[in-house]
Amino acid sequence: MVLTTGFREGGAKRPQGRIVFAAETDYKADIFVINADGSHRRNLTRSDAFEQGPDWSPNGKSIVYVNASDGRGGALYRIAANGAHPQVLFREPANQIMGDPAWSPDGRRVAFTSARNGNLEVWTYSIGGGFTQITRDGFAGNPTWSPNGKQLTYAGLISPGHATIFVSSADGTNRHDVSHAPFDDSLPVWSPDGRWIALRSLNADWQQHEQDSLVIVNPAGTARKTLVTGGGIFPAAWSPRGDAILFQWNSDPEHPTTSRRQLYIVPVSGGKALAVRGTLGAISGAWHR
Repeated sequence: MVLTTGFREGGAKRPQGRIVFAAETDYKADIFVINADGSHRRNLTRSDAFEQGPDWSPNGKSIVYVNASDGRGGALYRIAANGAHPQVLFREPANQIMGDPAWSPDGRRVAFTSARNGNLEVWTYSIGGGFTQITRDGFAGNPTWSPNGKQLTYAGLISPGHATIFVSSADGTNRHDVSHAPFDDSLPVWSPDGRWIALRSLNADWQQHEQDSLVIVNPAGTARKTLVTGGGIFPAAWSPRGDAILFQWNSDPEHPTTSRRQLYIVPVSGGKALAVRGTLGAISGAWHR
């Protein structure tokens, strides 16, 4: 499936499950939960901060997200799925960047991106425990876990303007390149069955005119398939059944503040992308059964 002029509803089964996402309004962002069919949208946080990067706990009872407060550095929060009991898990040093939290399948760790040591790298945090640095590339991010929790996939910069997707053991060892692209690949998301990784791939001349693609690649890096092309595409999550992918689409990635941002669902088998009602302004998301 290739779309170059926009998206229309249709072409997918009625989606099941719940989606948590961050949506930006008036220079702040809140965390929302909505049914995958666009019904029963609820604002969980209602704060004046910029909150982003939500992810579900494995049992669907809790959500982690980043709260970025001016001048204080980012903080990782945990909140109940109904919006109750927000709790700070840890704070970054003042003015340090953090993001991309991803809960491990066993619920014991959260992978995240942090510049706490001066460079943007992938780390893991043991709930109630300590921190482990996973990468030492000088620039890495967007971590997600394999379904069995034994591996991580993430984006790493290998030369100026050239990022690729790596798969490694959960401790950062045994790393290999899975995208082998001549240009930028980023935002990897592992499928529930472990057979595929969805990612964002930029066109070779993206600095002149950005035209993203939603691509799936197998963890060995030996098979690659493009699902969607056009505008700014940001993979967010797989459906719980693994038959569809949730992504954020920017109508005009060169002018993101004025473009139409929304979450869409596309079947892995092909077909039209389905807009998720109630997600205008979305900047990230995760899907749970």
